[in-house]
Amino acid sequence: MPGTDMTLGADTALHRITAAVDALNTTAASHQRTFVVEVMGRNCGYLALMSALATGANWVLIPEAPPESADWDERLCERIREGRRAGRRHTTILVPKGPSTAPGAPSQPRRCSRTLSEKLGLEARTTVLGHVQRGGAPSAFDRIMGTILGARRWTRFSRSARSRRPC
Repeated sequence: MPGTDMTLGADTALHRITAAVDALNTTAASHQRTFVVEVMGRNCGYLALMSALATGANWVLIPEAPPESADWDERLCERIREGRRAGRRHTTILVPKGPSTAPGAPSQPRRCSRTLSEKLGLEARTTVLGHVQRGGAPSAFDRIMGTILGARRWTRFSRSARSRRPC
C-alpha cells in the first residue's frame, strides 16, 4: 500500500502466527517433536521471516531468498542434528505457502516434514495455519492505521466534494 510501511492486517496476521507458533512450541518441547508451520506469503516472506524472528524458529524458507543449492535439505538436516547434539529437543520450521527451495522448483511444507522424517527419523508434523491468520479482531496497530487512512481518505473526499458544490 503506497505511503505505508505495512499493509492493513499484516500486524494482526503476525500476532496470530506468533501466538500459534508459541502454542506449537509448547507441544513440540513437551513431546520432543518437530513442527513445520505453513504461513501466508506465497510471494512475500515477510510474515514467515518476522514470525521466525519473534518465535525463535530454527529454520525459515522465504521466496525472496530461495536456497542457492539443491542440497538445502541436507543443510537443514545438519542444522537440526547440531541442535539435537547441543540438547535441543524440538524444532520449529516456518515456510510461507508455496516458496521455492531451488530456482524454478516449488516446495511444500510437507516436503520438509518428509525429509526430516526420512533422513533424521524425527516425528515431524506439518501445521497449516490457513485462515486462522486472517480472522478475529485486528491488532491495535491495524485499528489505528485503518482509522487514520480512512480519515485521510474522507478528508480528501469531502474537500473535493465541497469544491464542486454550487454557491
